[in-house]
Order: sequence, then C-alpha cells, then structure tokens
Amino acid sequence: MKKLYAHKCKLSDLPLLLRYKQGSYSLRDTAKKIGISPTTLTRMHDGDIPDTATLVKVAEYLDLELVLLAESKKQGGRGTTPPPEAT
Repeated sequence: MKKLYAHKCKLSDLPLLLRYKQGSYSLRDTAKKIGISPTTLTRMHDGDIPDTATLVKVAEYLDLELVLLAESKKQGGRGTTPPPEAT
C-alpha cells in the first residue's frame, strides 16, 4: 500500500486522507483496522474532530506524525476552552 506523506496536515484534511487510504475497503473493515467504531469513522468522514485517543489511532493508521497545536482564543472552534482571564 502507498505510504501517505504530508508536510503539513490540518485536522480538516482528515476526512480526505481517511477516504484516500480506505480505498475500496468497507467502512466497517477500515474502522476495525484503526481500532475505532464504524460510527466514529463515519463522523470523521463528515468532518467531526475525534477525541485525542482516537486521533492518535487515526494518525498511526495514516502513518502521520501527530503534532497537536492549541488554538488561540481568537481562533475559537468547537471543543476549545478559552484561557482564564487575568486578574
């Protein structure tokens, strides 16, 4: 199988990368290879960002090095918690 190379990969690229590597395998088979549920894989295909443990499994499946970057308060985004206000 081809190895995926990504200089910089955004979380928003995961659905495309997953579909590319999945190829002709079924969603259920792919989820089993990754070690996640088919429902979780479907949600990721739809653009949902998984929890950290799932993200690690997906990165291993895709042969990608995982680097997590914290979003700033200005960027916002689902799942981010703003830092406490300075007193």
